[in-house]
Amino acid sequence: MKNLQIKPISFMEYIKFFGDNAIIQLPDDSGPIAEGNYIKVLNGKYPVEILETSSTAEELVQLWDQNTEKLPLDELLLSLLQLDFLDYKNQKSPIYPRCIELILLLDSLEKCKKIDNFDMRLNKIKKLLRGLLRSNNANLIKKLVEIYEKIVSVRNEFYLAYLLNPVEQISFTDDKKADFYLINRKMHIDTKINIKVDTTLNVPTKQLKIDFDNVLMLMIKNGYKQIEHAFNEQRANLVMVNLSMTLIGSLLGSRLEKSQTFRPVFTKAMNAVEKGKDGVIFYSIFRGNIDNAYFSYMDKTEVIAIGSVLDKIELDLIKNSGMTLNTWDLLEIFQNLKDLNKKVNN
Repeated sequence: MKNLQIKPISFMEYIKFFGDNAIIQLPDDSGPIAEGNYIKVLNGKYPVEILETSSTAEELVQLWDQNTEKLPLDELLLSLLQLDFLDYKNQKSPIYPRCIELILLLDSLEKCKKIDNFDMRLNKIKKLLRGLLRSNNANLIKKLVEIYEKIVSVRNEFYLAYLLNPVEQISFTDDKKADFYLINRKMHIDTKINIKVDTTLNVPTKQLKIDFDNVLMLMIKNGYKQIEHAFNEQRANLVMVNLSMTLIGSLLGSRLEKSQTFRPVFTKAMNAVEKGKDGVIFYSIFRGNIDNAYFSYMDKTEVIAIGSVLDKIELDLIKNSGMTLNTWDLLEIFQNLKDLNKKVNN
């Protein structure tokens, strides 16, 4: 997988070596490098304080070196670089390179080693990632996206486990159940993360006053089917949905309930579950400030009802107009739904 012949000094120079159909190969020193408080990767250098971690750059590099024989890091890194390369060609560069998520995954794994059933869960993750790498999917882009989304999803699961375990002792479960089991409360929690890129999030064509309640409604519409699956098929009592990875989802931070830790909203949700009311926590954690997060708790039935109604409204509009609706279109439509509660209740 490594290739000593290709060793550019920057990512921009690196991708100039390749044509439209070329497969990127890794230089020999492809792993991250610590430079003071910066983490340096093939396609850039980034301050550690913008990442969701309390680890230093040196500690992150050490984690990479310690796991090169345990996980297929070179192959995963290659896949993420290829996806960044394709985005660069299409003039759609992410805020930071996707390989950062792989580094943060290692950091989250390290922080969860003492949680019950960690080794069992880690072995399943290794098998899953290797399976994706060996996939014979003829659609290269789809395969690369699947690998990236799985890395982000797993990283989100373990990072959330790290945050929750000091609040309430948890245990990892097998793949067919919700992700965590609260040992003392005897309830299941499943994690979700909305990682769809807002490809339609362009500048609005006309002035639009954004109601942040409707921003949350849009997030519910986009993810309610996954949430419903977690309750019905994975026996979840509580679903926690991370909205931090979407541009539109990050807008929620200026409106949702602010808390220094998960404890206040998490405790409220657990108490509701014990009374027989399963629910959903939507939250957004901002890069560079892991101690500040924004939360909103809703009852399960309300989330699924809202999602179903808004999904039907969108489908009916597309059917009647023949147009594809973008993010701003939907926000404006939802903002004009004065009778949403009536529609939900019916």
